Amino acid sequence: MSNQHEAHKRRELFGMRAVRMGVATVEQVEKALAVQQMLAQKGQRRLIGMIMVDLEMLTTTQLLAVLHTYETEKPSPVPP
Repeated sequence: MSNQHEAHKRRELFGMRAVRMGVATVEQVEKALAVQQMLAQKGQRRLIGMIMVDLEMLTTTQLLAVLHTYETEKPSPVPP
């Protein structure tokens, strides 16, 4: 498996991070994931954060705050 793939696997999923930050509930994330899956079955790919904004579960400011935490976190060391 590539190092980039391993690093991606270690990243916290967006929905989990939004819940941990207190800007979303588990129920909201589950609903957004269900919508995401339904859209995917129709051939429409949408990011969960955008779905949550569309469903008014998150504001754009909250979405950006969660995304910003990915930029500011230190990457996990890649094991040998």
